[in-house]
Amino acid sequence: MVFVVSAYRNNCNLYVGLKDANTGESVLDITTNMGAKLPPHTAHIKNFDENEGIAQFLIENDLGFIMGTFSDSYPEFFFNAFRLPEVDPQGAEEYEKLINERLD
Repeated sequence: MVFVVSAYRNNCNLYVGLKDANTGESVLDITTNMGAKLPPHTAHIKNFDENEGIAQFLIENDLGFIMGTFSDSYPEFFFNAFRLPEVDPQGAEEYEKLINERLD
């Protein structure tokens, strides 16, 4: 499995997921779009059902930290802007371009 970094089209919020490295099929959506526009590198993560423990995994791998809580199931998470290019160089580059255009 490999990480996917992208953005939700309706509000440019950060999307992070996992896909199968061989088939390219989506395996897990780590983030979820709750509709509200969030600051760059911030997303709500799904931390239950098939995603149970994902917050702890992300923290232990220095991918970010919990900023606040929308609810226990969807904590607001700040992703490490220096680590995203390490897990998905192309996706992180495209996301950075998109948020820089949004900030202009």
